[in-house]
Amino acid sequence: MILQLIIQNYESHKKTVLDFVPGLNVFIGESDKGKSGAFRAFKKLRENSPGGQRMFPLYWKGEPSITAVFDDCKIIRNVSKNTERNTYQLDDYNPVGAGTSVPQEIQAAINMDDVNYQSQIDRAFLMFETAGERGRILNRYAGLDEIDTALSTGKSDVQELNRKLKAVKAEIKSKSEELEQFDDLEEQEQRLMVCEQLEQHTLAAEKRSHNLAAIAQYGREIEDKLQGKEELLEATESVKAAQSLLSDVSASDNRLVRLNDLRQAWTNVDGKLKALPDMTGATDAIAKAKGLLVKLTSSENRHKNIKNLLEQYNDIIEEIKSTEDEILELVMALPNKCPECGSIIE
Repeated sequence: MILQLIIQNYESHKKTVLDFVPGLNVFIGESDKGKSGAFRAFKKLRENSPGGQRMFPLYWKGEPSITAVFDDCKIIRNVSKNTERNTYQLDDYNPVGAGTSVPQEIQAAINMDDVNYQSQIDRAFLMFETAGERGRILNRYAGLDEIDTALSTGKSDVQELNRKLKAVKAEIKSKSEELEQFDDLEEQEQRLMVCEQLEQHTLAAEKRSHNLAAIAQYGREIEDKLQGKEELLEATESVKAAQSLLSDVSASDNRLVRLNDLRQAWTNVDGKLKALPDMTGATDAIAKAKGLLVKLTSSENRHKNIKNLLEQYNDIIEEIKSTEDEILELVMALPNKCPECGSIIE
């Protein structure tokens, strides 16, 4: 129920306050005193119309404002040429733009029909409506329209629920028929378990086979490496023979040293003999020295051969040692247990 209407800067109303009482309220006054303006102000608040510039005051400044106080709320309609100030405000909430229609929350708060107010040129209430229209209006005021709406809505809901129930029953029947195909589900699960166990055994066998193949391949590689070293192993006898020459190397070195000393001595003597004008008996000494020089040259050649053999012998010794280390590594890398049965491999 409306309690008060405050009109400011609207047409001829600079500030008009209208207080209402419960029941019927009648506006009485002389012509052109603002009665129709008051109706238009309330219509502006309720319907957001009329528009245009005629609502703005002519003789003072200010923007129109219409405030309606109801028993449960207050609504303010601010009218402005600036769209940001052309707003509705419900109680203490933030203003919302008016636009060209009334916001839904404002309509719900006013909750008034055309029959709630009439001007002097409106036709009498319910006098010219049809019987159906009068019944509709009276039902709305009595709340019977809500009952009719509820019954109609309930009937529609029941029909929709029945339709959904039939659809659900049909779906249950269809699913039941589909489930009949899985009656042997337990048997299929047992078969699946057996298949899984067989698959695990197959994977284990494949793994063992792979391990054995890897060991066999590794064994073949070791065998190839051992065959490649057979020539070195056969050279052991030659090495042993070369070792017998080691004793001669030391003696040859000593003899070579003596021969070098002798050659140096002969060189000195030869120089001295050439420096002398004549020396009886020197011919034999020179011949003997030349013979020693020939022997010295032969000894040097023999020493070189022995030295070469010694170097070859050292190379063979190093290669044999490297081969033995490789064979030891290959032997250590071989597994000492069979991956299949776990027995010790001797």
